[in-house]
Formats: sequence, structure tokens, C-alpha cells
Amino acid sequence: MAAAKSTRSAAWGKKSSTIFDGIRQAFRYECIKEEVIESYLEQAGPVVYGKAYDSGLIFSVSELKRSLPWHEESFDGNTM
Repeated sequence: MAAAKSTRSAAWGKKSSTIFDGIRQAFRYECIKEEVIESYLEQAGPVVYGKAYDSGLIFSVSELKRSLPWHEESFDGNTM
């Protein structure tokens, strides 16, 4: 059980890292200074995950996920 929990924690940590990398990239794209970005991320604190009880929000995210493959050619693998 401990190994499964450790693996799950590592997966969530990777997702948190991906979120912060995406925020960094978006701020850089907007020409925000690197020290401002890092200060913002330090003040933001850790990513907190929780259950979503808003079925409308869950539906919207599901629809977005379902529609993304139709727009795949619009995305560059190196950008958000």
C-alpha cells in the first residue's frame, strides 16, 4: 500500500510541476520578467487538488477534453 501511495504522490507532483511550467511559459510569452514570475510562483504556494462538485464545470472540462483532438493541428508541441 505504501508503494502505491508513493507512486500516486509522484504522479501528482509531476502534474503540479507541469502546471507551474505552463504558468511560467505563459508569463514568458507575455514578456513578464523572470524574477517577477518566480516571485509570483513562490507566493502562490503549492497546487491543491480537491474534488469538484460542480457538474457544470466537470461537463465543460470534459467537453474541452473531447474537442481538443479536433484542433490538434493548431497546437505546437513546444507551446501551450
